[in-house]
Amino acid sequence: MNKKYAAALAAFFAVMYVLTFAEHYCEAAKIANVDTCTIERQKLGERSYYCITLDAVHKDARDNTFVYLVKEKHSILGNELVCTMRYIDILAKDDAYAALNTDDSSLTESDLVILHSDRELSQGSKIRLLE
Repeated sequence: MNKKYAAALAAFFAVMYVLTFAEHYCEAAKIANVDTCTIERQKLGERSYYCITLDAVHKDARDNTFVYLVKEKHSILGNELVCTMRYIDILAKDDAYAALNTDDSSLTESDLVILHSDRELSQGSKIRLLE
C-alpha cells in the first residue's frame, strides 16, 4: 500500500469518525429531559375525580387544555420514550390543582404526566426521564 493511499484512507476514517460523533451529539441534543408526575384519584361524595397539578396543564392556540404524557414507542432501533398530547376537560381548579371527571377522561392513574421539560415539546418529541 503506498503512502498516499494510506494517508487518504486514514483521513477518510477520521472524517467518518467526526461525522458519526457529530450526528450522535446532534441527535442527543434533540431529546428533551422531563420531570413527571402522576394523576391522583380523589373521591368527593358520590363522585370521583382525577387531580393533576396545574404546572402540567397547557393550552393550545384554540384555548383547549391538554397535558403531555410519556409513552413508549417501539421502533427498529429499540424502545424509546416520546410524549403524546392528551386533551383534558377541567371541571374545577384552584391555585395548584385541576380536577378532571374520571367518567369521560382518557387518562388513567397509571399515566405518567410530563410536569417540566428543558425544551419545548410537541406531539411525538423524544424525551428522557430525569431521575
